[in-house]
Amino acid sequence: MSRQLLETSVDGILIIEADGTIAMVNRELEKQFGYLRDELVGLRIEVLVPETSRLAHVDLRERYLGEPEARFMGPGRELHGRRKDGSEFPLVIGLTPLRSDSGLFVLATIVDLTERTRIERAKAAVLEGPLEFERHIAELSAKFINVPTEQIVDTIREGLGRVCAQLDLDRSGFCTFGPDGEMLQSVTWSAPGVMPIDERLADKDKFPWSLALVHAGEVVHFSSLEDIPNEIDRENFKGIGESAVVLPLSVDGSVKGSVCFGSMRTGHQWSGPALNRLSLIAAVLPRSSRGTSAKNPHGKRPQRRTG
Repeated sequence: MSRQLLETSVDGILIIEADGTIAMVNRELEKQFGYLRDELVGLRIEVLVPETSRLAHVDLRERYLGEPEARFMGPGRELHGRRKDGSEFPLVIGLTPLRSDSGLFVLATIVDLTERTRIERAKAAVLEGPLEFERHIAELSAKFINVPTEQIVDTIREGLGRVCAQLDLDRSGFCTFGPDGEMLQSVTWSAPGVMPIDERLADKDKFPWSLALVHAGEVVHFSSLEDIPNEIDRENFKGIGESAVVLPLSVDGSVKGSVCFGSMRTGHQWSGPALNRLSLIAAVLPRSSRGTSAKNPHGKRPQRRTG
């Protein structure tokens, strides 16, 4: 293989002598492992192998040289390379024997799987995330069926916290509505290190625009405070999040309360799948309203806690 082909390859390539000495590397391999070629040429190939695998690799290398053929290294096994800084990364290695007047060499082609592995894990998380969320909603729903009245507030708060943790949100609040639309008993949750929601925000006059939509059965969401058309709502939503969603809680077709979720980060996108997940908890929470009317079981407002 010509030097030009080696240097233009998108994969890392090195040529190894029969005794395991590195004879040549290309530019991509330098990038993959963090070495300059002058640092590698003349060293044994095991310098690029994780320390825990080096002894075994010597034996595998010698066995390969006994019956050299073009194939992938370690089919069916997860292989890793070791960078100069000691970090490791997943890879695939293709082996090709090269015979010349100078003897036997092995051309190794290295494909870095770091990005592919990240994508696969992200896809797995996308698939697992909704399932885990639905399991949580099922558990929460079951709790509300038999939860003692005095435990309802804590159960709601726990549920809000778990939803926020799964969706990477910072604050959440639940409240019921009185006959005239007033916001009655509220339960809030805030992430550790985030200021709790001020209980004085449980006032219908502070959210005229959004509550009008919620009472009409609509979901309200925004990615930036600047998206809110009403100045009063815009000012008071600062105490909930830079981005937020408010969902109506309906019982027999009548809106009995609301639940909100907020993010401290501007630009949070409330995607269709995310709103669908949140609608599940909005369907479950009305079951809890029997214990969170004008007064809670303890005759006082629940203490707002973080975590």
